[in-house]
Amino acid sequence: MIINLINKIFGSRSDREIKSLYPIVDEINQLAEKLKNKSDDEIRQRTAELMDEILTSRKEAEAKAKDEISDKEEARKFVWTQSWIKVCFSFRYEA
Repeated sequence: MIINLINKIFGSRSDREIKSLYPIVDEINQLAEKLKNKSDDEIRQRTAELMDEILTSRKEAEAKAKDEISDKEEARKFVWTQSWIKVCFSFRYEA
């Protein structure tokens, strides 16, 4: 009884979570509308540009991180992280 009253006043956790996701959904829908007007070739080209930007920034981050590594434990963490980055970014969008 009391829990039902509290849920009516404040909303359930799920309701609050859903409400917090609405702005993200709206932003995604706006982006989807923009993409509907673009051709497949334009989307592929933009995807390639974004992948190049990601890889460039990753290389810069790697160079900076290598300069900052001084401890053996930090080096071990760096190698582990880099192996996961390679796994995550190893695919390319192929149509």
